[in-house]
Amino acid sequence: MIPRSTARSRWLVVVAAVTLLHLLDGGAWCKRVRGNDPADETVLIVVSYDAFRTEYLRRGSASYMAELGHNGTWAEYLRNVFPTKTFPNHHSIATGVFPNQHGVMANGLYDHGRGKINYSYDLFHFNEELVPIWVGGKAGQ
Repeated sequence: MIPRSTARSRWLVVVAAVTLLHLLDGGAWCKRVRGNDPADETVLIVVSYDAFRTEYLRRGSASYMAELGHNGTWAEYLRNVFPTKTFPNHHSIATGVFPNQHGVMANGLYDHGRGKINYSYDLFHFNEELVPIWVGGKAGQ
């Protein structure tokens, strides 16, 4: 069984992301009337912190997350799916279905070109010309 604090912290991440989205646009994302224009589509951004423990909030290590919790919505827990790995749980949060339906059963992805499971540097660095902003220091570098 998964410790309650781990489950709670994962749910907190989802709730914090929705709360942050609400704070950034004044709640317009939940009031918007959709039309036929693709620009009218609602965008939801989910931020997930893997291995974020509730203890971090209690000891003041993540004051920005605690602030979101105090001024937003709070959930007591999140029930993980099985297997309790990062990729299957993130895909279940994103799709709303269990791993046996979305097919992501582990943290590695099957590479048809190589004929094996790929969980390596190449999986996350497939285009070396794209430099993340946390590496370059500024967007576009």
